[in-house]
Amino acid sequence: MKRLILLLPVMLFAVAVGFIVYRSPSFAEGGPGTTEDITVSSGAQYGVASAAEYGAPDDIYYTQNVKSVVFSHQTHAVEQGYACNTCHSGIFQMKAHDVETKPDFNMEGLAKGKYCGSCHTAGNAAAFASDTQCARCHRGVKGLERQETQ
Repeated sequence: MKRLILLLPVMLFAVAVGFIVYRSPSFAEGGPGTTEDITVSSGAQYGVASAAEYGAPDDIYYTQNVKSVVFSHQTHAVEQGYACNTCHSGIFQMKAHDVETKPDFNMEGLAKGKYCGSCHTAGNAAAFASDTQCARCHRGVKGLERQETQ
């Protein structure tokens, strides 16, 4: 009986620590740094204000095949709340600009649902179609103004 009384505080402490770790944003389902869920709540829910704080890279500027296109991790990961594996599960490699070596990384490929077109196609309610609102992705499109990031 004395042994049980001595072990009780240790067991309670272990359970409490386990609960705290389980409930923390980085371990809880869909928290920053996890790849369990395809989508998560925005980084703001976890007190994250920028892509760097969220652990995501800066903007990526594409110039090959598609011209003057910016991809914002801030918009997609932090503000929209998509987990890394949403795109880095076969749509894109983790290495930036690797996709530019693909001959179908162009507007025609996007229209066919490849790469950015996985979400940005007509009829997909997740995002605007790649053939609309050109200035949201392309920098310097003549006659259109793009909202600057950050």
